[in-house]
Amino acid sequence: MTLILQIIAAILSIVGGIFIVYKNRVGYIIWILSNFIWLWLFGRTGLWISFAPFIFYQGMNVWGYIKWGKK
Repeated sequence: MTLILQIIAAILSIVGGIFIVYKNRVGYIIWILSNFIWLWLFGRTGLWISFAPFIFYQGMNVWGYIKWGKK
């Protein structure tokens, strides 16, 4: 199950990045979803060093989504 979630999170991360390149705000939603999966996986396996930057990334994605919505 963990491997499947890793694959899903990786695909969502890539797809989210592609949406952002095309200036589509949906990319942030996809990245937020993928980060929730990564955070859950890192927390479940005790990879706290990897967990920390993803908290930051999650905040940046929410911030980006909000900033793009104001334009």
